[in-house]
Amino acid sequence: MNGENFLEKLRAGLRLDMGKSPENAERRGRNVALTFTFTRHEKPGKTPEGMSADFILPDGLDRMRETGKSEGAEYIMVAGSRDVKRARQTGEAYMQGLNEAGMVELINRDGVEGSKAREFGVYAMDDLNPVANVGKVLQLILAEGKKLVHEGQLDAGKLEGWAIARYLETPDETFRAQGVTTVRETAARIAHRLIAGTRMASRLYADMDTKVNNFTHGPNLECLLKHVIVIDGKTGFDHVSEIGGYFAPGESINFDIQTDEQGNLKPLKIKFRDKEYDVDTDILKTLADEYQQLPEIQEREKHKEKTLARVRT
Repeated sequence: MNGENFLEKLRAGLRLDMGKSPENAERRGRNVALTFTFTRHEKPGKTPEGMSADFILPDGLDRMRETGKSEGAEYIMVAGSRDVKRARQTGEAYMQGLNEAGMVELINRDGVEGSKAREFGVYAMDDLNPVANVGKVLQLILAEGKKLVHEGQLDAGKLEGWAIARYLETPDETFRAQGVTTVRETAARIAHRLIAGTRMASRLYADMDTKVNNFTHGPNLECLLKHVIVIDGKTGFDHVSEIGGYFAPGESINFDIQTDEQGNLKPLKIKFRDKEYDVDTDILKTLADEYQQLPEIQEREKHKEKTLARVRT
């Protein structure tokens, strides 16, 4: 383990800030480098309809433990989707690998007794949930793809990638008719999570080698990149092949979040499949703003207001 843990170090800094130490206040949010990672959950079981079951297969868990063993950051936070467990299960295997390597401090609190890792529990985040009712659209696409496979017009091994490509090209009207979140609305949810990473950077210190790994679902990440990645000067992509295809189980994408000497956010960079891309931050911010207008978010806020009203009375 690497001395005092992340929370102790951060709280010590905050105490100095509260004591109005000019020197320490100067350090917060300046020259920060934060790796904000999104990882698709590992290979799950399948339902009879061909959709992802809510558990990860043993070989997928083994692969993710090996991934955790190879991590190099000093401080790591792990988050996963709230409403289904396969992403959190993947995150737990990753944390087990971190624990076995014993070279990092997990930011997640309330550690397991006798464990080098602080906790084998993953922070549950609504933003990382799968697309609600996604099967209503994907099952129709998969049925069409299976027919093509049967007819010899599509390789069975390429079915999932073909289906994701078709999904991303589906008109909004089809999603809305089925009561499914559109591609842009899904992008808004993941953009909201990424913006949280930029805010986190403003509270860290330059000497904290920090990573946040967010375990989520397909096609969340493809939806985000379709709107914000800059390829050869153009924002977004028309076909998922422009980024090398869909995200495989267990695959990750890194967003480099850095600040300058004055604490200003530098241009975001994407590191993905041995390439580096820019991010259209104007579109990213617009998407994050649109997140607040999503029906489920407005409904959640109404529920909070009703709960607070009952408490007050």
